[in-house]
Amino acid sequence: MPRKSHQVGRRKPTRTVVPYAGRDGYRMEVPVYRVGGQLVDCESLLEGDFVTIVDAFDRDLVEILEQPPALKVWFAGRHRKWTPDFLVQLSRARPELVEVKTLEALYPENEVDAAKTGAWWEAVAETAARQGFDFSLQTEDEIRIQPLLWNAKLLGRYADDLYPEGLVRRGRAALLSLPQETSVAALQELIGGDVDAFALAIRLDWLGHVEIDRTARFARSSSMRKL
Repeated sequence: MPRKSHQVGRRKPTRTVVPYAGRDGYRMEVPVYRVGGQLVDCESLLEGDFVTIVDAFDRDLVEILEQPPALKVWFAGRHRKWTPDFLVQLSRARPELVEVKTLEALYPENEVDAAKTGAWWEAVAETAARQGFDFSLQTEDEIRIQPLLWNAKLLGRYADDLYPEGLVRRGRAALLSLPQETSVAALQELIGGDVDAFALAIRLDWLGHVEIDRTARFARSSSMRKL
């Protein structure tokens, strides 16, 4: 299912977002462990947060590319070139072209500029669909929301293979004795005090053995379900 896309032209959303500490043009490389630790070049902290969320929650991620080939978009009487920020490919899904933009960039103060911006992104979405792509426009209101971003970054801490495989095997064995709907606390009680069940649960979530409750920040009191 395509991710929720920002709808330009509707009422400007309330900015209940994580504080943005970066600056325009800030570049970073984000490792994507779903595809073997590939480094994805991001041109802003907002782009970096988007990639972190994709890596954390899209378990069926096959490929993510920055700056994929441009599309020709017919707009205002001529073709214009548009280069997406990312191409995201999930298994058994159409490739998705993603543009990451700040709300400030999407909503110019000038009404004429604002109308032109909305029409441009409509043209981009139509062009992408005609060429066999899904299109997603991502802003702070889709990326910098809690607890989504907090949980994504926490999952990322346990994404590589440094976590001991022996503990993962112990955790999977313990899950066999737990009900379908369970909790981090229940795992801790069952597995014993020599293992941090919170860290173990996060690693098991990353690997797809459990799903910790996404409606609140991950915590030792979190509920979870077996997958």
